[in-house]
Amino acid sequence: MPTTPMLRDPAGRVLGLDFDALAPLCTLCHRRSGTVDTETGICGPCASPIAPNATTGPKQAPARRREPSARTPKKSLPRGERDAEVIRRYQAGETVPTIATAMQHTPATIRRVLRASGVELVDGRTRRAQNKPSASRDPEIAAQVRRLYEQGHTQKQVADEVGLSEPTVLKIMRLHDIPRRPTAPPDNTKITDAQRQEIATRYAAGESAGRIAPDYGITAPTVYDALRRLGVPTRSKGARS
Repeated sequence: MPTTPMLRDPAGRVLGLDFDALAPLCTLCHRRSGTVDTETGICGPCASPIAPNATTGPKQAPARRREPSARTPKKSLPRGERDAEVIRRYQAGETVPTIATAMQHTPATIRRVLRASGVELVDGRTRRAQNKPSASRDPEIAAQVRRLYEQGHTQKQVADEVGLSEPTVLKIMRLHDIPRRPTAPPDNTKITDAQRQEIATRYAAGESAGRIAPDYGITAPTVYDALRRLGVPTRSKGARS
């Protein structure tokens, strides 16, 4: 009996058969595929990016390595060394909060160490004042006060020029042996604008305030006052004719 030939599609598969239904299931994606490996039971698309195997399973992401914390405290010093360091820093002029931050202790601990060691505590404002250089003992400020005062400026004018109070200027003068001028009688003489211009011209030519003042019946401070009103810069005591 002659055999009827089977009809096939262009790919050579027999027509009428559901080849997808006959394909095996992938054990990972649970889809039927003709690319399922008979040994692993995994289809080609699932096997390519992950490359699992029967013993290890899917590839796991590497665990993140824990970085050391920046807040990890330093190794503490032995108590004796710690106390000695606290005392040394405090006597060197550091404040309690500064020491506490540097040594990673609380301010209360630092104060307790200092009190237990018999160190006299001062408040932060006093400590900062102790660390700040005194203006009255600054040689540069003293030289500036001397120069201005010897030019004929009053103590108040000197104080305004150097940015200090008048009592501080007096203290500087006492500490640095700057002799005070005798108190002059009130200068009631008024000078005219024309006279001020003459004074400025003579001063700019090199004459001193002490030499100009008698010609107008005024004092040297009045000469300097006239110069300041006109915006004329003054010079040191030694730079005069």
